[in-house]
This record gives sequence, structure tokens and C-alpha cells, in this order.
Amino acid sequence: KDLAALTQYDDGQEDFQSIVASGLASEDRALVYTMIGVGVGLVVILSLYLLVMTHKVAGPLYKVSMYFDRMAVGKLGAVTPLRQGDMLQDFYANFKEMHESVRARARADADAVALAASRLREAAPGGDASDDARRQLADALDALDRHLADREQNLR
Repeated sequence: KDLAALTQYDDGQEDFQSIVASGLASEDRALVYTMIGVGVGLVVILSLYLLVMTHKVAGPLYKVSMYFDRMAVGKLGAVTPLRQGDMLQDFYANFKEMHESVRARARADADAVALAASRLREAAPGGDASDDARRQLADALDALDRHLADREQNLR
């Protein structure tokens, strides 16, 4: 009240109020623009962060799905490690352990087939067997050899 009483007869009061009001309006506008800029900056930074984080999860899942596709057709090659900093390391370690056990079983099966084929060749019937029996055994051993070669190729 005292300030209003002192300035009620001052002609410069209205000019002063309009200068202060325009200054406050420009400060408000600057604050709004600053808030918009910070908001856009945060959206960009968070989007990039989320992109990196999703790749750290999606990369291992994609790699495991590729190994599953290979396993479905019988390919049991070596499993390569994940990138440094990828997520799902424990899951991938469990997957790799499972893959190695399947690969070891396939290796044991291939070794057993190779041993059986070599023993069959050693025990092949001699001159007293019919030509038909020898041909059938030779065909079976050839098929076994092809199967074994296919298995060996898939284990690489």
C-alpha cells in the first residue's frame, strides 16, 4: 500500500510496469524454450540409451536363435562367445553348455558308427559267402560311410 501511495502520482509508473512486464514475458518465453530444448535433448539421449540396451539383449537372443536354426538341420559347430558387455551372459553360458553336451553326444555317436563300420569290414564274409551277401554288405557299409562323413561335416 505504501508503495502504491508513493507512486500513484508518478507518470513513469505505467512505463515502468510495462518494461517490467515485457522483461518478465521474455524471461518466461526463454524459460519455455529452455525447457523444450532440455526435453528434446532428454528424449534423444534416452532413445539412444534404449537403442544400445535393446541391442545388448537382442544380440544374444539373435545369436542363440541362429544356433538353434543350425542345430535343427544337424549343424553342431563350435559356439563363439558373446560380445563384451552383452546382457544374458548366464543364459548364454547355459545354452553353450547344452550345445557342447549335444555336440559331445553326436561326436560319440559318430565314433561308435566309425567303429562299427571298421569292425564290419574286418568281419566281412570271405570267399564262402555269396556275391549277393557281399554286395549287400558293401552297399550297407557305403551308406554307413556316407552317413558318417555327413556327421563329421556337421560337427565342424
